[in-house]
Amino acid sequence: MLKKSISIFVISILISITCSFVVLAKPNTTITYTEEEYNLKQKSEPTCDNLVDFEAEIKSPAKIRNIVEEDLKKRNKGIETEIKFDTNKSNNFFVLSKNSSFDRDKAKAYAEKHATEPNTKSYPYYRKSDGAGVDCANFVSQVLYAGGMSEKGTNWGDYNSWFCNTTSASELKKCAITWRSANYFTKHWGNIDGVGANRAEKYTEMTVNDAVKNFNDLYITLWPGDVIQQVGSDGIAYHTQVVHDYGKKYGSTRNDVFIAQHSSDAKEVSLYDYLKYKKDNGYGTDKIFIYEIKSGS
Repeated sequence: MLKKSISIFVISILISITCSFVVLAKPNTTITYTEEEYNLKQKSEPTCDNLVDFEAEIKSPAKIRNIVEEDLKKRNKGIETEIKFDTNKSNNFFVLSKNSSFDRDKAKAYAEKHATEPNTKSYPYYRKSDGAGVDCANFVSQVLYAGGMSEKGTNWGDYNSWFCNTTSASELKKCAITWRSANYFTKHWGNIDGVGANRAEKYTEMTVNDAVKNFNDLYITLWPGDVIQQVGSDGIAYHTQVVHDYGKKYGSTRNDVFIAQHSSDAKEVSLYDYLKYKKDNGYGTDKIFIYEIKSGS
């Protein structure tokens, strides 16, 4: 009887674990919009097809490369040149946490509300002197904060800091460089050559070719609030995007992940289409950086 009781207990645990996995897994039959909903959205708001110029973003990455320091230092007496990072790899890591309190629903809601309507009442909105957007990392940081990720530190040039205490694009020292610059965002939420705060639950690098080939793995892995960075051939991140939805694009049978972004302000952008365009145009060996903010949904 004891063995039977133990067996029943073990089976119950296994069933419980299995059921939990099924609940968390994304269903293969998910459809993001019905035809009626899709048609209504087409009439009411622009979609990724006319908001994001893939060719301009990918073939001319300098136009959206989020190097705010290069453009805005003219307006703030070159303070960005003061940045000095400690390269001692043994002393500069946050203790990894599961970020279990991160609220993906709140992150999703913020991303969808402010992707095409920047929240200038609460945050700066960065543009280059020629009017081009360089606001992508700033927007994604806002999404993470809305989801419950706390601000860190007070030193704007320290990669362990992450905060924004201004609505002015010219007050650079009041908004940490890790908050507003794609390359330094990497060093806070992930790492560069092993040096970084590694604040995300998991940080992964892969080539565009591998991402397209194994896209269903990305579909299973990524949830609203997780972050993607596009990386140039020089290995430096130039564009930051955030996941806000998943499912099937209307008319497609492929599982897809939808991203929101600033610089080219947009939402409902197909991550698969974005990466496939890069692959087909000779950028397949470039990398993407992937940040899973917490495990699972």
